[in-house]
This record gives sequence, structure tokens and C-alpha cells, in this order.
Amino acid sequence: MNKILLLLFSVFVVSCVTLKVNNSKIEGIDDFDITIYKVNSIHNQAGWGTRLVPAKGHTFLRLHLAIKNVSNETKQIDVDSLYLCHQASMTKYPLVGAYLPSAINLETKSTKKIKPNKSIERVLLFSFPKKQNPDFVLYKDKLIPLGISY
Repeated sequence: MNKILLLLFSVFVVSCVTLKVNNSKIEGIDDFDITIYKVNSIHNQAGWGTRLVPAKGHTFLRLHLAIKNVSNETKQIDVDSLYLCHQASMTKYPLVGAYLPSAINLETKSTKKIKPNKSIERVLLFSFPKKQNPDFVLYKDKLIPLGISY
């Protein structure tokens, strides 16, 4: 039993690479402050009864972010409006899935109402070419620099 647990832990550690994120925050987009605080590169995404594998030549990037409603009224955000972008090719890569930040990958709706001065956290999954480095996230014509250190 211990050997099986050690093998599973080793596979998880090898398949997930955490990238350092520097200053990835933008304030005041439609009354939201969006902060990207962690980015992971992973080879697949497992969940309850599902397993996603990226297209050939692609990898998954998981963006861990916090979204705060800085207005005085309840606002709705749609994370489907976020795109991972490569600056040189000006290519936009759409969201594959939105998850709650937990040890188990629990998929969630892409839209969420946020009360005034409250924040939510989400983990967003994008498929991105292995040979490119993402530069920013696009949300409603605003660029959020990723500031990733490779």
C-alpha cells in the first residue's frame, strides 16, 4: 500500500510544474480587481469521473486567481470572457474549464455573482502550445500581464 501511495505522489509531483508569477494584478476592470497568484503547467486534468488531455503539442496551464468586487453593488463576472494570450502571434486561447480551488478538482459555473467588497477564488484551465510562453490574460479589452518566470 505504501509503495502505491509513493508512486501516485511521484507521478503527481512530476506532472505539475509551478511557475513563478510576478505582479499579475489589474484593478478596476468593470468594478473588479483581478489578481493571478499562481500558475501551474500540467499534462492532464483529472476530476470526478473525467480526465482531460490537451491536444497534441499543447499543455494545460492552470491560473489561480482572486476576483474582488470593488463596487457598492452585487456584480456578475463571467470567466469565459478571459483568454490566455501569446503576444507575438496575437493568438487568444479560450478557457477549457473553471474549478474551485481545492485538493479535488471540482468544476464550477463560469459565471458568478459577487457581493460588494467580497472576493472569490477560481482555478482556470487553458490549453496552450508547449513551444510558446503565454504573456498575458485578456479580459474585456484589458490586459493582465502574467509576469511568469521560466
